Amino acid sequence: MTLWKPSGRLDCVDLEKDFFLVRFSLKADYENVLRDGPWFVGGHYLSIRNWEPNFKPSTTCVSSVAVWVRLPKLPIEYYEPSVLRDIGEAIGPVLRIDAHTATKSKGRFARICIQINFDKPLIKLIKIGGIEQPVQYEGLNSLCFSCERAGHKLESCPYTTRTPAKEVEREVEGDNSTTNEQSALHEETYGP
Repeated sequence: MTLWKPSGRLDCVDLEKDFFLVRFSLKADYENVLRDGPWFVGGHYLSIRNWEPNFKPSTTCVSSVAVWVRLPKLPIEYYEPSVLRDIGEAIGPVLRIDAHTATKSKGRFARICIQINFDKPLIKLIKIGGIEQPVQYEGLNSLCFSCERAGHKLESCPYTTRTPAKEVEREVEGDNSTTNEQSALHEETYGP
């Protein structure tokens, strides 16, 4: 992991609601931050954008973020930058291609930086030249396993209909074989 150090002065102002205004004394530092991302702090992606006039943290919603996507065991013939860009565009807007991937110096997985939209389900599988290629997302700590969107967890999913507590109690009191099958399906589908 490479740490970036600014060449000039950097001032950070807390605006509330996890928004910060960062002022750079050197234009080169500003350009490096915008160009060399995505950035993360403590395992969480840092969403960076240019300043907007009349910005209000209390009414602003972050609807997209840049993430690194891995394509494990992608055949090496697809490691050409133009081909990787086309593959990445099937997932979302491509921001950059990892330098090791572009130079074919690593072959376990291809790595592409993609802009994902929190309002759309994540793509887990794409077809490339007749093969099914899994898609893995690095560092997404808030991923909902119900609607398959990023940006929130299952407990606070705005897209999932909740079953009222009384109905759940009736299901448990009813036919246990159905409840056990549903539990097994839940564990199998969503993980341990």
